[in-house]
Amino acid sequence: MARPSSIGRVARIKRWILILTLPPAAVALAVGHGTTAAGLAAGGLTILLNLVGTQRAVSKFLEGERFERLGALLLWAGKFGITAMVIFGLLYSGRVGPLALLVGLGSLPVSLLFDIFLFPVNKGEAKKP
Repeated sequence: MARPSSIGRVARIKRWILILTLPPAAVALAVGHGTTAAGLAAGGLTILLNLVGTQRAVSKFLEGERFERLGALLLWAGKFGITAMVIFGLLYSGRVGPLALLVGLGSLPVSLLFDIFLFPVNKGEAKKP
């Protein structure tokens, strides 16, 4: 397994999201708070899939031909609506705690902060003057 400093920033952020949501969800489930556990896990999974979708759309947009770029742009724009529908569906179902869902969704900005403070410059990136 690669050391955390030798992997890319996006991979580290994905790892941080999992670390910040899954262990607390497991603890909440162990102490009998099922809706809290479900909210944390669902929020973390939603934001992780959102990040993966954004990453793929951006890479297709940058590397693709004209129609691939258009498709990537439409996918990126549609991702917001899909994410909103998923969040609405989770809240409407009543199976997740709203505050726990918000905490799970908030794992992305916290992951970004942790990664920026712990790894200010990626290995292999040239420092710019």
